[in-house]
Amino acid sequence: MWQSPGMVDVSDIALKFFLSRYFVRENLALGSHDFSIEIGWSLLKKFDKKTALKLARAGFRIFVKPDGKFGYHETITVAYMLLILNRQSENPDRSYQEFKENNKDLFERGFKILYKYYSEDLLWSEQSRKVFCDGDISKIPNPYNLSI
Repeated sequence: MWQSPGMVDVSDIALKFFLSRYFVRENLALGSHDFSIEIGWSLLKKFDKKTALKLARAGFRIFVKPDGKFGYHETITVAYMLLILNRQSENPDRSYQEFKENNKDLFERGFKILYKYYSEDLLWSEQSRKVFCDGDISKIPNPYNLSI
């Protein structure tokens, strides 16, 4: 096992990275919407807003198959990140459990909350899968006016 002098064991980092990607892939592949929300919440708590959004986009893109037909949806990813950010801005000191208890609409299956902002046609269009589209019914709250 290679270890650089005076530094961390690189193979340990590689193994943790591999296992974490496997864990995330398995949880998201099983449709764990709650897990996705928790990832978004955690990113927004630990990083500045732009970095959190960038990491969410990059992280969730690992679920795209070569044919582009599985998993990643740009508008859904960005819309949920903005909704989470908006709710966090209302009470930034809440724990995740408190956040979850006070925002049950974010956790409803079937992306119900997004239909307040999007028509079904726009939300499921090829364009909105590939690039972020703001709502055609109502604009997604963007409390920090992040450029998307």
